Amino acid sequence: MVMKSNKILKFGAVSGIALPVLFGIILTLAIFLNPWFSFYRNALSDLGSLKVPTRYVFNCGLILMGLFGILFSLATVKYFESTVMYTFTVAMIFLIAVGIFPEEYGKIHSIPATLFYIFSLVGIFYAGILLKKRGELWFSIISIVGSVVTFVLMILTIGKMGLAIPEMIGAVFILSWIVAVSYKMLKEIREKD
Repeated sequence: MVMKSNKILKFGAVSGIALPVLFGIILTLAIFLNPWFSFYRNALSDLGSLKVPTRYVFNCGLILMGLFGILFSLATVKYFESTVMYTFTVAMIFLIAVGIFPEEYGKIHSIPATLFYIFSLVGIFYAGILLKKRGELWFSIISIVGSVVTFVLMILTIGKMGLAIPEMIGAVFILSWIVAVSYKMLKEIREKD
């Protein structure tokens, strides 16, 4: 049973570490193929618009990230020993929905896009509470304060510039946290082996 649990953690952790790499490749390629894109005038979803001939790069990339994210989320449920961490699974399902339904779908696109960030940040906040119970104070503070500050920064920057800026603020924090937890999982697995 421990071996199976370790495999789930290892596979999920590797998936988590792959997420920012995937995001970097997908975003760079999508922007390269669409030089009109501006972080100050556009939303990231504009790269996946039905009007964009290369939309499949961005949209399929989001779906792939969502699938990797689900693998990571299942590992967090085991790692934190809490079903509340399924909030990450739900967040990743919303990310997949964003890739399936481009912005022209209206609320079918915008609601999952918003809920992806909300569920991810709620998951990180709750993980911070669990980390505090484990006595991991610094990581707990980073998780709790970071999720709140990120949410506030996203809200404050909406409407002041392109939607891509608040989206990137959220994405950078969420992905950084995922990588930190993934490394933590792998380190603990190595120590047990």
